Amino acid sequence: MGTLAGLKTIPAKPTITHTTVESVPIAKIFSGLTEKQRDKVRNLGRIETYEQNAVICKEGAESRKLYLVEKGQVAVQSELGKGLRIPITLVSEGQAFGWSALVPPYHLTATVTAASKTQVLSIEREPVLLLMKDDTAVGYTIMQNIAGIIASRLRNLELEMIGLVHRIK
Repeated sequence: MGTLAGLKTIPAKPTITHTTVESVPIAKIFSGLTEKQRDKVRNLGRIETYEQNAVICKEGAESRKLYLVEKGQVAVQSELGKGLRIPITLVSEGQAFGWSALVPPYHLTATVTAASKTQVLSIEREPVLLLMKDDTAVGYTIMQNIAGIIASRLRNLELEMIGLVHRIK
């Protein structure tokens, strides 16, 4: 994860295209859903493209979208102030970020930058929450998967903090 710390950030200027969403690999956040349920979710989104180093979303801001990485990779980092960021994880094709859009209080818990030219399927919060409310099996599965993602990211952060402590000694 040390390679994440050196990433330079520039303002995000996404190119929004209307690529068919059928090509988007299913993210772990949607594992356990039927193909029909996955299609419902896919059809809520639109494709956005970000250049390398573009800031896609910033820690502390309102989280309005869930993102599924179609191509490329993004770096998830925690802001410590004074421009210092701690790497949390890299998110690759078939994985999701921005899940804070589905969890109150709907604020981003990390800054996400494109580690390479990246194409994502972005899905607005309200349509996903409505789908989860209308189809409770979908909502339950998505929330279980989000809990697993949170646990994994907490463990990654814990390991990063242990590494920092050992470097300070």
